[in-house]
Amino acid sequence: MPTLTPVVISMKVFALVHTPVAPLQEVVLTDVQGERVQVFDGTGRLYIDLPAQPERRFRAGGSCGWQEVRVLDAEGKAVQQVRFRLRAHTFVWDSSGEFARLFHLCQLEVSRWETVLAWQGRVYRLFLGWLRDNTHVLKASRYFEPQVKDGIDLFRESQREDGMIWDFVVQGEHAEHFWESMYTPMRFFWRSPDGKTCFVRMPVENDVEYLFVEALYYAWQATGDDEWMKGHLDAAVRAMRYSVTDPLRYSQKFGLLKRAYTIDTWDFLSTYDTIDGIGLCISPDKTRFGVMFGDNTGYAMSCERLAEMLEHVGRREEAQPYRQQAQEIRQRLNAIAWKGTHFQHHVPEDPSFVRDFGVKEEEQVSLSNAYSLNRNISREQAVAILRTYQKLRDNLPDGSPGEWYMIYPPFPKGWERHAPLWEYMNGGVSPIVAGELAHGAFEHGFEPYGVDILRRVLRLAERTDGRIRFCYRGGGFEKPARTFQPLDISAHAHMSSTVPPAQGKQPWMNLDEEGNDLSALPSGEQVFEEVPFHLGDACIGLNRQKGHADVRIPVQRSFASLYLLHAVSNPPATGVCGTLTLVYDGGAEHTEYIHTPTNVLGWVFPQEPSQNTRIAWTGRNSKWTRIGITVSGFNNPHPDKTVTAIRLEAGHGSATWAVMGATTCDAPVYFVPNPISTGGPDAWAAAAVACALVEGLAGVKDIRTAFREVVLSPRWVAAGEGSASVCICYPASEGYVAYNYHHLPEEKKISLTLTGSGERVRVRLPLPSGAVAKAVRTDDDTPVPVTTVSVEGTPHVHFEIALPVSVTLRIEYEIVGEKDRL
Repeated sequence: MPTLTPVVISMKVFALVHTPVAPLQEVVLTDVQGERVQVFDGTGRLYIDLPAQPERRFRAGGSCGWQEVRVLDAEGKAVQQVRFRLRAHTFVWDSSGEFARLFHLCQLEVSRWETVLAWQGRVYRLFLGWLRDNTHVLKASRYFEPQVKDGIDLFRESQREDGMIWDFVVQGEHAEHFWESMYTPMRFFWRSPDGKTCFVRMPVENDVEYLFVEALYYAWQATGDDEWMKGHLDAAVRAMRYSVTDPLRYSQKFGLLKRAYTIDTWDFLSTYDTIDGIGLCISPDKTRFGVMFGDNTGYAMSCERLAEMLEHVGRREEAQPYRQQAQEIRQRLNAIAWKGTHFQHHVPEDPSFVRDFGVKEEEQVSLSNAYSLNRNISREQAVAILRTYQKLRDNLPDGSPGEWYMIYPPFPKGWERHAPLWEYMNGGVSPIVAGELAHGAFEHGFEPYGVDILRRVLRLAERTDGRIRFCYRGGGFEKPARTFQPLDISAHAHMSSTVPPAQGKQPWMNLDEEGNDLSALPSGEQVFEEVPFHLGDACIGLNRQKGHADVRIPVQRSFASLYLLHAVSNPPATGVCGTLTLVYDGGAEHTEYIHTPTNVLGWVFPQEPSQNTRIAWTGRNSKWTRIGITVSGFNNPHPDKTVTAIRLEAGHGSATWAVMGATTCDAPVYFVPNPISTGGPDAWAAAAVACALVEGLAGVKDIRTAFREVVLSPRWVAAGEGSASVCICYPASEGYVAYNYHHLPEEKKISLTLTGSGERVRVRLPLPSGAVAKAVRTDDDTPVPVTTVSVEGTPHVHFEIALPVSVTLRIEYEIVGEKDRL
């Protein structure tokens, strides 16, 4: 267990102890004089009542805040008093340390405020400026941050009169955006009267309203603020009504939420469905709609959450129709989208229109299947989805980081503009899916699978860049067979790599500060990003203002691609630093622009390159701590034609374009793919993993608000962890649950010490395979009534503990059939 030094408090004089005490931290009272010791928590509840001794020890618990210790005499009069402050914070500790490391990586991502804005006399702080992203991050960030209401307040105050919720908000220079031109005619863009704040709705999206309700529910749980929640219910009702009444959002044919054809929940359309040239807009007349199942499982879950909130404030008559609506939506959805192993991600209203995606759409498994595991679908469906993902795990493409695909199999065609194959939503692998999948695995009795997922997420983060990223490349790691032929450019190399320059050469990048150069770059035969180059002691330096406008390099060969080793200084605002032209036999030409950062980078502190460009080498010189050069690949559109020459021309302006090497290849451009893909905020992914750790592995699930009532299912036995210590807290309300877990398999005993700020803990404790609970007793040997349950073959022992207490429970078990085997 993590070491917490006991807090020693003398009872000689009344005092306020200013050193904070943590839940379950041992408190040692000295100089006790009286008959009984009582401890009252931060809300005045008695949770310790013991006979007095000169030195009395107890474990702190109950509600946070100022707690009071009283020593009573024989008549019950307080003769000694002292106060200390109990303060909880969220952490996860385990004996191996691996899950604590993973939890720390999650916390680093979800505890960042990305959007701070002022609107209508108030400053709002959001984790992210998109409601969708903010909601998905909020479900984990609420364990670390106290300010959780702002996003809900902002989007409620800006809600459109028909109930629609805006997708995101922008201010300042970002407010001048093409969204205004694109979306104003559809009423999906609104600029506030002061002109400084803009609200945007992505036209294709149909998840925003139910996510508003979801966010409201998360914030209400964290704060326990009934009055605040009550003030948002009418907005929530309007939002949910909009989703099932607006003709762009609701399918009269299916009685379900609809959208244009997107990949699961994302906001761009396929090539076959684009009506605006971009793939973002929809039209009631031109768009072909269908049902995306995730919109509907999410909406159904929000119906039930809204019903719970309405019931809590006494609006019971309004609540029941939402529970009925959730049930009906699931029934209708199952009839058209459930395939027995997973949900089909898009069911068209008009099946006669065929899109040639090159894949069997009914076999694709998409992101929202993992989300739906945690949205009250049937147990049979959850088990089937989990087994589908397990099957995929055992049959992954070469090099795949995991089965957590945004969609699999991906689309070979139809999404080139927004989602290249194996990237982002089209076959990318995301910890979002991993987190939701692990969470569902823990909830539905697949604990070993949940543990396996979390461990692989940690390994993935640690072998890449030490962070949990939004998405990773899902495939396409096969290397092509290829042959390279470096070109000799020495006859055209007039710029030295040094300052001062070699004799007869111009200085590096036309600079005059000695040592501010590229002299550290190795020369001779070199290989960068698996591409060979021949490097001399000088290079081509193109700059029109310095009299070097172009060079022509003879080639006389055919090739499929050309690689350049190059860099630039002083790129213009346009980014265009020059042109590369292939001159074919017969005089035809093909030209590519050399543009930062698309296919060349500045040599001082080079930044992240694009898909067909890599940073080839980095070093330092006497002035700069990081310098570098770029290797870029250019595909030849006519690989069968002979290229007689390569012409390089300088751009206009003061930019100097330096070319150190050129190599041809008989295969298209290929670089070892970056394992990290793109697409969205890393915090979203980290939040999903954090929730799998909190509610899944650590097993702390709030079923009311502010942890007043908790289901506690520590699942450490599935991870083989002997010890764990957990505290999960809402800083907004200081509600928390804390426990220490210790398993002694050789003695067939589990020790569970727990406390919390709430009223009741329902313990649902998994036991080792084949185990049956013999007895559960408290630390004073009081027996605890229990029931035993088996979930997917895993035995559980169930019992309840009333709070506030700080109690240790001993769970003794036996392995069925063990005596017979012996």
